[in-house]
Amino acid sequence: MLAVALGRAPFAAAAANSADDGFWSLLHDIRDAPPPELPAGTAWSAEIRAFLARCLEKDAKTRPTAADLLDLPFLRGAAPGGGAARGPGAAAAASGPRRAALRARDAAVLDATLDAVRAHVDERLRATRPRGPAAAGRGKPPEAALVAAAATLLDGRDADRRFAALADQLDMDEADVEAAVRARLAPPPPDAAPPPPAVAPPPPA
Repeated sequence: MLAVALGRAPFAAAAANSADDGFWSLLHDIRDAPPPELPAGTAWSAEIRAFLARCLEKDAKTRPTAADLLDLPFLRGAAPGGGAARGPGAAAAASGPRRAALRARDAAVLDATLDAVRAHVDERLRATRPRGPAAAGRGKPPEAALVAAAATLLDGRDADRRFAALADQLDMDEADVEAAVRARLAPPPPDAAPPPPAVAPPPPA
């Protein structure tokens, strides 16, 4: 968390001139130097400063447990109802335009992921599909394994659990997630006719 807040590693070893210097500087920082902290005079709240200080206590006997950390003001304020929600549930805890923006962001993440998966599947299908006269009469096409894998993913024993887990991760409605996944990844019926070729528009007069 401290590295994310600072935008760099919090130890002096990050600026060392050599790998050896970096190792010994890092060892010194961790073992002997005071714990790193957010710079004074910056806009970070007292709550996050106190939270990081407790996390970085060197004495294991006084360092708080995870349960203790959850009770600190910084995390209590991040819970739904106690401040700005983060992570799963953020869209539900937000209101108005903020909620719409979060849900649009989550839907865009799902769309981008499914587009990438679909492109990979299509590439694999093209790579395994037989070409030329020798392809005729080979029986079961090589892409059948990929089609079967897609069917297992969408309708297998754990399909409902997978959809629920993905919906929870993206903070989206499970039915919307399932519909999006099926629309992108469902294999076409075996006897589906190929789509008609695109017709180029007539040239301008």
